[in-house]
Amino acid sequence: MQAQRSRCREAEAHWEDGREYAYVLRPGQSGQVIGGFDLWRIGPGAVELGYWVHVDFTGRGYATTCARALTQAGLALSGVARVEIQTDEANAISAAVPRRLGYRLDRVDELPPEAPAHSGRQQIWVMERPGPAGRD
Repeated sequence: MQAQRSRCREAEAHWEDGREYAYVLRPGQSGQVIGGFDLWRIGPGAVELGYWVHVDFTGRGYATTCARALTQAGLALSGVARVEIQTDEANAISAAVPRRLGYRLDRVDELPPEAPAHSGRQQIWVMERPGPAGRD
């Protein structure tokens, strides 16, 4: 419980200073948290979008719907021209979200696996703010 309180205080501070925007997904009346979504700054002009949905609630469009909304919100932030989503190559379900939303696969980075199911190949998906019409 103390760790959750600490995380909430940290999330509020990050929200206020514009470093990170954290959301929880609680559909319906139960108040049960079934997912989490974050936008955080990763460098000049860019934010990363992260997400998780409890396994009992996957396949219902929650991740895609929330990621679509946060992609739009991220690109609307002052100074942000790019949103990135990182997925492990072995997690096809997670990678389907940026693919569905029109992100392009920018690159695949080799990283040491952080969990038994990780492949060590991190896909970096990118969505860029559209430029002014008529510009090359």
